[in-house]
Amino acid sequence: MRLGWGTLAGTVEDVSWKHWHRSRIPRRLQEMPAVMLEGRGPVPSDLAVVRSGSSRVRGRLVVRDLSAGWGSRAVLRDVSLRLRSGERVALLGPNGAGKSTLFDVIAGRLTARTGTIQLGRETLDRLPAHHRARLGLGYVSQEPTVFADLSVRGNLEAGALSPAAQHGGPRKASHRFGAQRALDVSAAVDSALRHWNLEDLQERNAGVLSGGERRRVEVARALLARPRVLLLDEPFAGLDPEGRAALKVGLSGVPSDVSLLVTDHSHEDVLCLCDRALLLVDGRVVFDGPSSEVMTTSSLYRRPAAT
Repeated sequence: MRLGWGTLAGTVEDVSWKHWHRSRIPRRLQEMPAVMLEGRGPVPSDLAVVRSGSSRVRGRLVVRDLSAGWGSRAVLRDVSLRLRSGERVALLGPNGAGKSTLFDVIAGRLTARTGTIQLGRETLDRLPAHHRARLGLGYVSQEPTVFADLSVRGNLEAGALSPAAQHGGPRKASHRFGAQRALDVSAAVDSALRHWNLEDLQERNAGVLSGGERRRVEVARALLARPRVLLLDEPFAGLDPEGRAALKVGLSGVPSDVSLLVTDHSHEDVLCLCDRALLLVDGRVVFDGPSSEVMTTSSLYRRPAAT
């Protein structure tokens, strides 16, 4: 189903509802969510035009001396990394190296024991996950995150209308611009559907999609929230060759001012998208360099022999 009046109240947090008289709104707009019509800041009119006024600082992610773990088990040890604005970086490593844990810490799902994380000029260390999202940190986990009861289009609308999509823009606007903003959101979703080859699926319930289709919806929804940095945790996991190919086509068209940090065991798929590669072994970064220079053979992951 499409999103209707009030649907987002339980889907997107912190929605500030306005009092609208339906008789004053054109009939063709009455099925759009109220939040689309309240004029709450800029909405992209096209997937490729994410925001104006971007700078090299806004999309920069810096992690310094990060240590973290689960219970008494140390997983990350003094990890440092840097993403420049618009850079695509692959995070590689064997099972248990700490890749997903690093993503959990950056996204705010796990508290670091030591170290600091900075997005642009903002320090994220003490901020919960939803505040980090509002500052422009996007995250697509390896677990399914589609809204199963919504249509594909409804899922994308939820991304475009989320509080995270409002970062960097004015919080107040005249009501007379609300209808135009609703049309802008619709245009942005239409563009995303075309880009991710989801047009024929837009009315389908997201809960019945294949793994590849669902993953494209998740990434498209994350991008419609206008992130400065997007973390992708094993986006190719479980996908067949057709699904991997479709996802690579979509990711190759991510706006150039969005930084990507991608981890996956499908090294060939990831490295062909990324400028640079990091190698994480036993919770430490042991390689940081061009993607063309990173080794992906079994010797890369061989742990030193005990002495």
